[in-house]
Amino acid sequence: MLARVHTLDVPITKEPEVMTCARSWVTKFRQTAGGSRPIKLYCTASRVPRESYPSSITCDELEQELQFVEDFLVKSKSPVVFSHNDLQEGNILLCDECKLNDDGHIKRPTDGDHETDPLVFIDFEYCSYNYRGFDLGNHFCEYAYDYNCDKPPYYKVYDDMFDVVHERKSFCEAYLNEVYKMRDSGQNPHFPSDLVTGDRAVDLERLITESTLFMAVANIYWTCWALLNAEDAVIPFDYGSYARDRLAQYFYQKKALQHYIDTH
Repeated sequence: MLARVHTLDVPITKEPEVMTCARSWVTKFRQTAGGSRPIKLYCTASRVPRESYPSSITCDELEQELQFVEDFLVKSKSPVVFSHNDLQEGNILLCDECKLNDDGHIKRPTDGDHETDPLVFIDFEYCSYNYRGFDLGNHFCEYAYDYNCDKPPYYKVYDDMFDVVHERKSFCEAYLNEVYKMRDSGQNPHFPSDLVTGDRAVDLERLITESTLFMAVANIYWTCWALLNAEDAVIPFDYGSYARDRLAQYFYQKKALQHYIDTH
């Protein structure tokens, strides 16, 4: 389903907006009380090694990290596609009468339309054209987050889920199967020519690497969002802790981005 979203031709600006959006949140955060002083960093729900991230960060330093990420984006060569940008558990719904089995497979109704997707994406509030890797990397980050919590900080982090390599590979394989299916059908005149190379093995290795690297990009993106929301929270959710947890994850993953920049 995500592959089909990525081949849509939507009448909005085709320029990636992930960094523009993140910077706009930081600019607004600067004008708040929290943005006027260094942010002390520590983990609340996540278990990131303490030596992996600094003890504090200022808005100026956060801007420097965004510039570093932008340098990576330029080198990433990730295709620019129409993206949902927020594929977390609450935004992926099962259609009526479909059920999720214990093994993770979807059970469709016996008398239903098997050509209809059993899943539907909702909440396109953050959609834009973006780097393909962001949608996948962000979704893989969300494997580790559980927002169905009624006690502070109102979310849980299962750090071991950041490293489910087999599941990420299976997702990428399914994604590429759908991309090739659409390409070979010839029914989409707007099909992005840079989504695949024609060599499935090369495409799979590239997609796994791309999506894994973009997990760091998603983490700093939602850090900026959460810092701003922490200043004026209207729901019971600890945005401040969430921002620090995601920023710690970003710093833990940053060395992989640096290695990519240095070798490409």
